[in-house]
Amino acid sequence: MRRHGRPGAVLAALCLASAAAHAADSPESSAAGGKSLDEIMVQGTTLAALRTGMARLEDEFYRRYNELNSNDLYDVYCAVEARTGTRLERRYCRP
Repeated sequence: MRRHGRPGAVLAALCLASAAAHAADSPESSAAGGKSLDEIMVQGTTLAALRTGMARLEDEFYRRYNELNSNDLYDVYCAVEARTGTRLERRYCRP
C-alpha cells in the first residue's frame, strides 16, 4: 500500500498547471501577440430590485389578462398578506 506518492504527484501537477496559467495571463504574453483584448462590463442587480421588477411585471400581466377576460369571476388580483398564525407576509395572486 503505497499511497504517499499520489498526493505529491497531484500537488506537483497543480503547481505546474498554476505556473502555466500564470504565464498565459501575464501582460508580456498578450503584448507579444499584438492583440487588444475586449473589455466586458457586468453590472449586477440587487435581489430587492429583481423582486420589485417581478411584482410589477406580474401586476401588468394580470391587469392585461383581466382586460382581455370577459368573465369577471376569473379576474386575478394580487395582494401582500400574512397567513393565519404568522406575521410573515407574502404576495398572493388569486381569482
